Amino acid sequence: MKPSNTAAAIAARRAQTKAKVDRVATAIGRLRRDRGRVTVRAIVQRADVSATFLYENADTWARVQNAVTDSRTRRDAAGRAERDHLAAPGGELGVRG
Repeated sequence: MKPSNTAAAIAARRAQTKAKVDRVATAIGRLRRDRGRVTVRAIVQRADVSATFLYENADTWARVQNAVTDSRTRRDAAGRAERDHLAAPGGELGVRG
């Protein structure tokens, strides 16, 4: 391959990677906004990328892991708040007076 062809191929590959990274960021944002469950599978499907792409791209993988962890933490907190509300006096499961 000629050096000019190599440079063009590298530039195309970088552009494809940037487009995929952007789609992953958009997918994460939409899942959060839609209050969807943020999982690797959901991100892969919404961003139309492969799981392998996520695993092989360290920055993107870190972003995905942070989003999944944050989503799980928020979901767990919401579940605890709901249980606490239901178990509180006057709550649906609490003692009514």
